[in-house]
Amino acid sequence: MAAKIITISLRKRLVKIHTSRRQSKAMDYLKEAVARHSKSDLDSVKINQNLNEYIGANTTNRYRPIKVSVNKVGEAVEAEWAEAPKKVQPAAAKNAKAVSSAPTAQGKAPGAATTAKAVSNIQKEVSKDISKMVEEKKAEGRAESKKKEQSPKKEDRQKGAPA
Repeated sequence: MAAKIITISLRKRLVKIHTSRRQSKAMDYLKEAVARHSKSDLDSVKINQNLNEYIGANTTNRYRPIKVSVNKVGEAVEAEWAEAPKKVQPAAAKNAKAVSSAPTAQGKAPGAATTAKAVSNIQKEVSKDISKMVEEKKAEGRAESKKKEQSPKKEDRQKGAPA
């Protein structure tokens, strides 16, 4: 049997059930529906992890219909979440694979050493910038302390004034 997509509505079954029992009841009903549509036993139905997590996260308050992809392999029936988002690789992983597979002028692919060098250079530049900022703050603090020392105190001004 080729992959068959079925839509299962859990609303009728879950509305009257207490929130603490909804996930288990939703899984039971889902297995029943998949077994009924695939004309197989209830024990032969296997639920994919993505579908299980989706139902666990969304059965307490949401009652949207779930699209399930059903594959029959021999006697076993596998149910997957049909609308599962595609796993997207992080940009860093994509760039690392593209850089490592591209040949250079010398005929060698740049390895992790080149990216490590770039990272270390960036860290050095950042540490230099931070040290400059710290030195500037210290210089400002010294300048303020000198101004305080140079300004005459209120008592000294009063002594010089005639009474």
